[in-house]
Amino acid sequence: MTAGTVVITGGILATVILLCIIAVLCYCRLQPASAPGLQALNPNRLSAMREAFSRSRSISTDV
Repeated sequence: MTAGTVVITGGILATVILLCIIAVLCYCRLQPASAPGLQALNPNRLSAMREAFSRSRSISTDV
C-alpha cells in the first residue's frame, strides 16, 4: 500500500466511525420518553446551566 492509500483509507474509516457515533447519539436523544429515569433538558434548565457555567468561568478567571 502506498502512503496515499493509507491516508485515504484512514480518512474513510474515521468518517465511518464518526458517523456511527453521531447516529448512536441521535438515537439515544430520541429515546428519553421510553426510559423513565432519563428526561430531556427543558429550555429553562438549559439556560440556568449555561448561566451557572458562565458565572463559574468568570469567577475562575478573576485572579
